[in-house]
Amino acid sequence: MAEKGGVQLTVKDTDGSALEGAVFAVYNASSAKITSLTTQTNGKALSELSAGVYFMLEETPPTGYTPDDNKYNFYVTTGQTADVLVLKQRNAPPIYIPKTGEAFPWWNYGLTAVCLGAAVLLFIGLARTRGRD
Repeated sequence: MAEKGGVQLTVKDTDGSALEGAVFAVYNASSAKITSLTTQTNGKALSELSAGVYFMLEETPPTGYTPDDNKYNFYVTTGQTADVLVLKQRNAPPIYIPKTGEAFPWWNYGLTAVCLGAAVLLFIGLARTRGRD
């Protein structure tokens, strides 16, 4: 009978918030998939494994986060739990670039120039008119 240990996966935002719903596959040293772990509301997932060398790959990122292509190596020893910490960064909001002559659909803007001797100061005023999708 193989000696057992375990692995605890913790997935957090870069601000330290626990992330639920991240799915990571666990592979042995021969690259055979052993199991999948899904983080709970506390950002953690736990699995019992035989002692040995393993790695994890992300299968599904938490909602709103970019997929992770990193390989997370870890070693399980008998009677011990290996800790794997993954830090995720939230997806950047989409950038809207209007076509030539087209206004930003959710912003009204104006430009004011003030002349102070040789210096000219430009002020761009923005006012949000409706919510973005």
